[in-house]
Amino acid sequence: MAMVGQVETRLNSALAAQQKAVQASVAGAALGVLQAISIVLAVRLLLLLTLAGGFFLAVSAMDHQTSISVWVLIAYAVLVIFPVAAIEYGRKIHVGGQNG
Repeated sequence: MAMVGQVETRLNSALAAQQKAVQASVAGAALGVLQAISIVLAVRLLLLLTLAGGFFLAVSAMDHQTSISVWVLIAYAVLVIFPVAAIEYGRKIHVGGQNG
């Protein structure tokens, strides 16, 4: 009878270790998914903020109606908005030029 108790104890400890391993792997997978989501959202947030800045500069250029404000808007669009949009668009293109 003592032998059955020892086998049962070993089986229970093995099951507990297996459950801990499964919980750790599930937690690791969940953290990986959350990290991927946060990276995508960070890029989208950056794009949103640059576009909001562009709209602000456009409204400011229309209010002031000076050539320097138009040049600032053009410079901001060329140096900030277009590269950020190109980076976001470039993430959607896979090697070989196939979209998907």
